[in-house]
Amino acid sequence: MRVVQIAAIVILFAALTPSTADACSVCFGDPSSSQAVDKAAWFLLGITGFVQAGFVAMFIGFRAKARQHRRRRERFQLIIGGLP
Repeated sequence: MRVVQIAAIVILFAALTPSTADACSVCFGDPSSSQAVDKAAWFLLGITGFVQAGFVAMFIGFRAKARQHRRRRERFQLIIGGLP
């Protein structure tokens, strides 16, 4: 857990440094450059795909757990009639 916290702090500081926090070329004043807009669109599509893949993985996990639960439940036998 400590390693995750340190990694998160390093990533946060790296993201907030002035060289990486500069505005894109469109926001900064070069409207003829559309590279930033293209990269932003691909980034947003990537995030959407990542979230959808997460949902697919979650439902696959639910399905595997349900199969495991069903197999475990089928191992038990019902005794009909009770004691003689």
